[in-house]
Amino acid sequence: MEDHAGESISIDITHSNETNHINETIVSSIREEMDDTNRSEARAHGGECISIDITNSNETHHTGETHHTSETLVSYIKEKMEDLSSIAFIFKVPEEIRQGKESRYTPNKISIGPSHYKDPALKTLEDHKWMYLNALVSRKPKPKPEAGWDNKAVQARALNPEENLVVCVKALKEMEHRARKCYKENIDLTSDQFVQMMLVDGCFIIELFLRYSIKALRRPNDPIFATPNFLSELRCDFILLENQIPLFVLHDLFKAVPIPEQCTQTFNELAFRFFTNILPGDRQVVKEKFCQEGYHLLDLIRHCMLPTFPKELPIKREPPPKQLESATKLRKWGIKFKSARAKSLLDVKFANGVLAIPLLKYHSCLEKLLWNLIVFERLHFDDTQYITSYAFLMGCLINAHNDVKLLGQQEILSNFKEKKDEIANLFGKIKEEVRVKDSYYLRLYEQVNDYRRIPRVGWKKSQRDQVVQPSSPKWYIIAILLLLLTFVGTFFSVLSFCLHL
Repeated sequence: MEDHAGESISIDITHSNETNHINETIVSSIREEMDDTNRSEARAHGGECISIDITNSNETHHTGETHHTSETLVSYIKEKMEDLSSIAFIFKVPEEIRQGKESRYTPNKISIGPSHYKDPALKTLEDHKWMYLNALVSRKPKPKPEAGWDNKAVQARALNPEENLVVCVKALKEMEHRARKCYKENIDLTSDQFVQMMLVDGCFIIELFLRYSIKALRRPNDPIFATPNFLSELRCDFILLENQIPLFVLHDLFKAVPIPEQCTQTFNELAFRFFTNILPGDRQVVKEKFCQEGYHLLDLIRHCMLPTFPKELPIKREPPPKQLESATKLRKWGIKFKSARAKSLLDVKFANGVLAIPLLKYHSCLEKLLWNLIVFERLHFDDTQYITSYAFLMGCLINAHNDVKLLGQQEILSNFKEKKDEIANLFGKIKEEVRVKDSYYLRLYEQVNDYRRIPRVGWKKSQRDQVVQPSSPKWYIIAILLLLLTFVGTFFSVLSFCLHL
């Protein structure tokens, strides 16, 4: 991925060979919303208002009439090409999956994207989004010493924050058609509404990630950082399949907005830092995976969880087993468990009677993360469903509290002591509800079942369970009983002999 934080950006908003028309209605609407929100924030915090004036945007972005026909044709051809090449990757959860399980897929605090747009239950943070947008576009950008950077343009944008807003709206207008195609369902929003939504939601995410990484940017009494568990709840909302916007929208906005001097990271690096507490696996490996391309934030998380080993196919002709027994039952068969130091959470291996499983940290977002990744794989991926395979594997191993305790003692599960019910219920439901189309672990299932069928394994285990050892209490009891029986037998024999005399 490109280092967007250090990339040169040359701004030319007078160029007329591209589609430069900016709808004055949407820009005016955004300006009014930002001014109203800024005044409210200033009254609340005793600060000053930043007034944005974009009355000259018509002159700045005027497109010559002579280019109208060619631009319309180019725009039409571009849209047709995008229609043919685009694949939807943001979905609404089907009703048959969602019904009765809405809490898995519905945001609690914030709406991102069109699926829950204008949901009255999620209006609490709407004003906060506008405050973050205002702070972001009004910030003085850091200097860009790289070749090609127009320092005059930077200074102009620093002195006139409205230019940042104009540049963002222009960029979003140009990618609107492509962004709409990323959603499987039709979006019942006008062009202005859609662009405004992408601008406000995208800039909110960028500003939140910046403030999370750079404490100096945080403002006093910001409820997101001042309220306990608020950030954790936002993380849970950001990983929902229905609560996504395309990653390329966030990348392009990150290029367009002024980034503070303290920030040296790319957008993906900022996102990694925000989500790092819920990302399993080796930190350095996960960071490298997270900084690659993806469809959206949920897909970035999925990508960093993918296994590092290629899929192994079963070697036998007969249909392989499609699941395992519980952890406690496998232990009775002589199979041992250990925590694996692996690069990926999904790097589960079996060898010499030992099932090596990387550590899984239980956290407040785990249930929503797994369910949304499972649905995402079901709706988007036709090949191996990696996360679904892992979740189902853990569902096989964890049937009850004893299984949670066993895996926790082997350091395969963390934070398990007070969460046994939640963990057992989560993976129990996964095993009950999920069907894996093409499991990543078919060869592993085959290996485990082959191992337990070896006679010596079962025989040795049964001998340990059933044979009474000489040093055990049972041996002493049996010995005493035998002595008593011998004594009683001898006594009656002597008594009978005496009576006959």
